[in-house]
Amino acid sequence: MMDEIKKLVLNNPGQLTVEEYLNIAQELKQLSPCNMLVFGAGRDSILWDTLNKNGKTVFIEDNIEWYDLILNQHKHLDIRLVQYNTKRRDYLKLLDTPQSLNLNLDFDLIETNWDIIFVDGPLGNIDDSPGRMKSIYTASFLALSSDSTYVYVHDCNRDTEKIYCDRYLPKESLVFTTFKLRKYYIT
Repeated sequence: MMDEIKKLVLNNPGQLTVEEYLNIAQELKQLSPCNMLVFGAGRDSILWDTLNKNGKTVFIEDNIEWYDLILNQHKHLDIRLVQYNTKRRDYLKLLDTPQSLNLNLDFDLIETNWDIIFVDGPLGNIDDSPGRMKSIYTASFLALSSDSTYVYVHDCNRDTEKIYCDRYLPKESLVFTTFKLRKYYIT
């Protein structure tokens, strides 16, 4: 596992650190087989799926190019294509309008009792990107609807992620943080 994580970090500069990957991977390995939902398909998708052997790992992706790329490399992955209708530049306007933050997900995803939810998508570093407002809001909704859920949110060094986590994820549930990653345990 450590070699695969080091390779991911080396080949994806600016993404998760070894410490961040290890924190999620160790929790997943301990809970596996479990139900894991990941916002954002990427080069690390196979890691999460492999660690959750015999579990349910679902990826939410809005970028058709990433969807095709990852699915062509790993045809067995469960990747759901979604559409966001938000722009990151509007994150402050949308903050107090939860009705505009509902993400249209398949019914089976809404009904699943999630053990781990990892928000690392969609793209959220430029104004014209969808931003992670809907992902964080949806992660909160799904976690609060589940028995107990670890919620990880990456890129919390950015204002949008920080503000939406502070608004929609219970502060008392925050159990771990690094410069970019927050881990919540919601019961």
